[in-house]
Amino acid sequence: MSGITSGVGLFSGIDTASLIDQLLAIEARPRDLAKQRILQLQIQQSAYLDLNSRMSALRNATKAFRTDFIFDSMGVSSSNDSVLAATASRTATPGVYSFLVDRLVSSQQMLSKGFADKDATAVNASSFTFESAEGRRDRDTALADLNDGEGVERGKVVITVGAETQTIDLSKAVTVSDVLDAINASGLDLTASVSDDHFVLTAGSGSETVSISNAVGYTTAESLGIAGSGTGAITGDSVYRLTGSTTLNELNDGNGIFVADTLGGHDFDITANGSTAAVNLGTIYDSNSEVVAGPVTTVQGVLDRINSALTTAGMDSDVSVAIVGGSLKLTNAQNTDIQIAESGSGVTAHNLGIFGTGSGGTLTGTRIFSGLNTTLVANLNGGSGIAGDGMIDFTARDGTSFSVDVSAATTVDELVSIVNNDSGNAGRITLSLNGPGSGLKATDSTGASTSNLIISGDAATSLGIATDTGGVASDAVTGTSVQHKYVAMSTRVSKLNGGKGIGTGEFRVTDGDGVSFKVDIGSDTQTVFDLVKEINAQASAQGANVLASLNEKGDGIVIKEDPGKTAGAGAIKVEDISGTVAKSLKIAGEAKGRAPTTTSMARQRSPSTSRPPTRLPPSPRLSTTGAPGSGPRSSTTAPAAIPTG
Repeated sequence: MSGITSGVGLFSGIDTASLIDQLLAIEARPRDLAKQRILQLQIQQSAYLDLNSRMSALRNATKAFRTDFIFDSMGVSSSNDSVLAATASRTATPGVYSFLVDRLVSSQQMLSKGFADKDATAVNASSFTFESAEGRRDRDTALADLNDGEGVERGKVVITVGAETQTIDLSKAVTVSDVLDAINASGLDLTASVSDDHFVLTAGSGSETVSISNAVGYTTAESLGIAGSGTGAITGDSVYRLTGSTTLNELNDGNGIFVADTLGGHDFDITANGSTAAVNLGTIYDSNSEVVAGPVTTVQGVLDRINSALTTAGMDSDVSVAIVGGSLKLTNAQNTDIQIAESGSGVTAHNLGIFGTGSGGTLTGTRIFSGLNTTLVANLNGGSGIAGDGMIDFTARDGTSFSVDVSAATTVDELVSIVNNDSGNAGRITLSLNGPGSGLKATDSTGASTSNLIISGDAATSLGIATDTGGVASDAVTGTSVQHKYVAMSTRVSKLNGGKGIGTGEFRVTDGDGVSFKVDIGSDTQTVFDLVKEINAQASAQGANVLASLNEKGDGIVIKEDPGKTAGAGAIKVEDISGTVAKSLKIAGEAKGRAPTTTSMARQRSPSTSRPPTRLPPSPRLSTTGAPGSGPRSSTTAPAAIPTG
């Protein structure tokens, strides 16, 4: 079946299909307009997205200008990247730097002999002690620290002794010892040494002419202060001295200067002629508590702050401060007493060597800057120095007895020189450092055996070289460690444990009566002072019988009972809650046998020497101590006063 379909009416003849399409088209115009609008909006959206993307890229690019100090950034290039590559921070000083590569990195392995077992057969050592190289009585001064921090122009020097001349290459020397070793190994009849702030070169015969000059193209001899000539010896110019540019970190054998740096506080007071000047070495704030100036970092900064305080107090016309040798000196033009006192319980004036009273208008501070390759006597025995009246009594093996007064010695080198050059000694006994450098050694050179070698006196005892009353039938007495202080209140905790620091975390301290408190150490704990202050503050808040301070050896802290309170029934306990702060401080654990447990809290780890462990009787006091790791030790002295604010 089929049919015919048409949009035209059979009777009317009207094209209804076309009319319907047109009507639909008219009705669809709003829809079409909407579609066109949507398309336009999509195009605009795409444009905005593109603009947004470009603006984001611009923002990220400009952000570096605002926050990353892009204009302060430094680039660095090496003439031989395969040997030496470098990066530069934005604080780098622009310039061209020359480097001499001594040797490239290499690996080395050492294999010990075999052992029959791992835990039964003795290895002929009762104990092992590992201590920082800072525990030595000598220091190997870096050449970069000489000449007010300008360093030394490395190169070659020409040395003539009598008729013999040699050119010595010092281009690879890094420390003062490198210079001394190179000259002493040259084969010339010449001995190189240091004395205080200069080099000394002495001919073996004592009468030959010694001449030292720069090799062609170098200024090394001149920068070492040894250019010149002399008969028998050359005493060099001063190349290592205390100046305004000396950083505070270099003072006191690297222990630095303690600065309280508290808002509204100051460090010490200078009183003279009825007036007092308050000296602040820390951050200076204005009346709105806005920072005006940061803490001082150099000796010149200290001088400036003292002078500013004197001016503010109207004392600057009478009182002045200056550098004299390795110490500071204050002078009062009125020739009356000058008194310097700490603010609160601080130790800044002590650290600067100027605490106390100067009579007659002069206050000359103690020495705070040691010489070449030596340390300060004041830092021996944990910072207590030499005990007694400073007299050492000797009886040489030839029966000759004499006494030497070392009370005036300010450095270990001076002390050694005083003994060795004493007229009563006359070369019979030579004092030197012992093998590990941790103490002294006395050697009898008389060649006699008439008497035992006897060394006595409080000073000898504190220097670790005293013998029994009867002496020793030996030509040498090797002294014990004199415990050089290298941890102070100013020491930054980030430098402890060989630069590993102590981390952050929480530990619990429990006193002998069971009273406990928590200590939370965060990133705001910057110095040993901050650490000790936090422990003592928490102990005080909880009423615990605990006191933290620097230990007697000067290499860590000690947590012990307050000697002014009744001893507890039990033992002090320290335990980490989170992190390993207590473990890193070597104070984690429990005081056993009512005696301190002793370990190391060193800034650098360096092998030292072995020594027998100290055997302790039960002690009526309890403490847990961070100190050299040589087994338990006890102390009968009360802990030193420490700053608490």
